[in-house]
Amino acid sequence: MQVRTADSIADRRRFVDFVYEVYGGNACFRDTQVHAPRAFLFGKDCFARACRVRPLQVVDDGRSVQEVLCL
Repeated sequence: MQVRTADSIADRRRFVDFVYEVYGGNACFRDTQVHAPRAFLFGKDCFARACRVRPLQVVDDGRSVQEVLCL
């Protein structure tokens, strides 16, 4: 198990996809849970661009098991 930062665009996309992986089968899941992390990860608005963002992934056997967005 290792902790790594999601520095590349591909890593950041996987960071967002993780939410769908965990909650995708849940009938109550709504995409609104992904909007804020996506805005910070990709600097989609002026507030997000002004923040220092450090996305962390806990990876076990090549698969994300936990993700944290540090602002």
